[in-house]
Amino acid sequence: QGSGFLISSDGYLLTNHHVVAEADGVTVRLADDREFRGTVVGSDSRIDIALIKIDGDDPFPYVARGASSDMQVGDWVVAIGNPFGLNHTVTAGIISAKGRVIGAGPYDDFIQTDASINPGNSGGPLFNLDGQVIGINTAINASGQGIGFAVPMDMISPFLDDLKNDGEIARGWLGVSLQNLDEDLATGLGLGTATGVLLSEVHRNEPADKAGLRPGDLIQTIDGTSVGDSSDLIRLIGRHRAGDKVAVGLMRDGATKTITARLGKRPSEKEIRTARYESNSLNRGPDRSPVLGKLGFEVQPMPGGGARVTGVSDDSPAAGKLRVNDIILEVNGTLVREVGDLVNGLIRRGQHNVMVVKREGRQIYVALPKP
Repeated sequence: QGSGFLISSDGYLLTNHHVVAEADGVTVRLADDREFRGTVVGSDSRIDIALIKIDGDDPFPYVARGASSDMQVGDWVVAIGNPFGLNHTVTAGIISAKGRVIGAGPYDDFIQTDASINPGNSGGPLFNLDGQVIGINTAINASGQGIGFAVPMDMISPFLDDLKNDGEIARGWLGVSLQNLDEDLATGLGLGTATGVLLSEVHRNEPADKAGLRPGDLIQTIDGTSVGDSSDLIRLIGRHRAGDKVAVGLMRDGATKTITARLGKRPSEKEIRTARYESNSLNRGPDRSPVLGKLGFEVQPMPGGGARVTGVSDDSPAAGKLRVNDIILEVNGTLVREVGDLVNGLIRRGQHNVMVVKREGRQIYVALPKP
């Protein structure tokens, strides 16, 4: 059992994905006790929403949708649902926080409220005081009372036509791998105090590649909104539909510029995981060098170029930076075709060694201090 709300007179209603996932059948009971057979038209597990369709002889009453972006912390809200099977229970509270990340998925951006939300409230509406739905109640905090979360309507409204017509959300996708900055990496790349998220990899023939984005670009804004870390970028891109154009503000070689990219469709999580972990290596004998010993790692050559990390010493400069089976592709701007290129690149001048590393099928940057 769960809750839901009608959004159109022709019988479309919203609820949570987890309420109807893998259901053999769906029954919808309205406030006047009429029951209808429901059909799951579309759903999206990433933000936990589902669109249901019921058919009737007369137009259905439905709720108005509001803009969750207009809400502020401290604003009053009202939740309506069926907690523990108690039909049409109304609770009130305030918005306790916005933009909460609770580990539910890649697009965590929840509204937190202290309006009572309990099992059975899932999928019900969270109203503002103008009677507009600004969120879908979706989660409770099992370890704390009076803490509930709702998916903002601004994350749902742009995709309702996708759910209705295609059964799934065609969410925006750049086709890049991301890496957050740390002090060593920022120093090694000469970024100083610049903020943003680093493109560690730009996938070939994906939207970012077609737009001219490059590995090493520091993404700082999307459509003028600041990007602090990889989670920010994923959420900002995920609010757009496939085919939308976005203005990507970035820093490259010390200069700022803006590039317009047309987004593609984000693959499924299974497709992303499969691509991420596809990697090949050949087990060959390790190579040891004094400079590698000072940094605390061992490598072996790879067929076709690169050097695979075969060991990392505890309490060494490489500890926590490199991992066994990392493949070093480049160091300090030098392409690593063989282990000798790696050793020569490591003794170049500078405060840090900056490596391009392939890890579990993804390309990232790693910065190590000079030995």
